[in-house]
Amino acid sequence: MNILDSVIWAIQPEYAARMIRMLENGPVAQATQSRPQSGKEQPTVGVVPIRGLISRRESLWTKLFGGATIESLSAQLQELADNPSVKTIVLDIDSPGGSVAGIPELGGEILRLRSRKPVIAVANDLMASAAYWLGAQASEIVATPSSLVGSIGIFALHIDQSRALDMAGIKPTFIQFGENKTLGNPLEPLSERAREEAQKIVDEHGRMFVRAVADGRRTTLANVQDDFGRGLAFMPKEALRLGMIDRIGTMDEVLQGLGIESRRSALRKDITRAALTNR
Repeated sequence: MNILDSVIWAIQPEYAARMIRMLENGPVAQATQSRPQSGKEQPTVGVVPIRGLISRRESLWTKLFGGATIESLSAQLQELADNPSVKTIVLDIDSPGGSVAGIPELGGEILRLRSRKPVIAVANDLMASAAYWLGAQASEIVATPSSLVGSIGIFALHIDQSRALDMAGIKPTFIQFGENKTLGNPLEPLSERAREEAQKIVDEHGRMFVRAVADGRRTTLANVQDDFGRGLAFMPKEALRLGMIDRIGTMDEVLQGLGIESRRSALRKDITRAALTNR
């Protein structure tokens, strides 16, 4: 692999650290990715969950730890877009972000989709980094009262393992074709040249992120760059003041506003029916 393994992240750094610990310790739970609601009982609204780490496609990581994939989300959105009975699409987002790979393309799909049907993104606990990139392309962003929103930024990670190898008595030697092939590899200290090349890639992805948010939120590049936190995530009241979201509300309130029975009310009815059945 070349510079920093070519993985560029739009994710909260603390979650990246947690990922490393999870890889060291193994999975603590197995999660599955939800499919959109069937539409048989609620034909006018399609709900697409975006939960956990966002990655390009299914992998060993998603099988072990769950999360959302660009391929699956794109397929779900296309299915709802082509369904004439679905009038509004709701993105139910609880994600710290993920890899940048595929995010610009999926964000573009959402931006185009909202010209056909209203798309409401709900920050349902966490809409950070790549998840905010996607949410910002919706027609409207709603944040639940206790959610966090934002974290507009990009980073790449280099872990220098050379000292640990030295202490273990291991000395790696690369035999390569192409003078830059192993630039930024983790078995050697990060050189200034490698840092400069990695910074160019990070900066370009960062500019893409800012442009996408500016387009989606119908604001200026300068406004996003200067006033949307420079990598910080905000509680809803501050995010609303800054123009990063449109309103504060719960998922139930969003669904009720679309004429859909709230999940809580439906659950109460199910419990009542079950109690009557068991008498």
